[in-house]
Amino acid sequence: MPITFTLNNAVDVKDYTWDFGDGNTSIDESPTHFYDSPGTYSVTLEITDNDNQCTDEFATEIELGAIPAFYKIPNVFSPNNEDSMTSLMLSLQNLNS
Repeated sequence: MPITFTLNNAVDVKDYTWDFGDGNTSIDESPTHFYDSPGTYSVTLEITDNDNQCTDEFATEIELGAIPAFYKIPNVFSPNNEDSMTSLMLSLQNLNS
């Protein structure tokens, strides 16, 4: 069951580390991962900025077989130095749909 993980609006991100919750990982920005079976998986994304000054982690559970889901991720990297953080959007899409 292939799923594409897309991180939109990522600014000044140097490193991406995805943990798909089934023992597999990726360092790609927008990886496609193949799950062997439907179920609930804990997916984690760790990102590091270009200066290696800041690292942030986002974790969520996904249930395969459900309609595509969108998760809002707070962006720890505020490129415009405002008090309010910019947001990143994580899109999960089942390529079999």
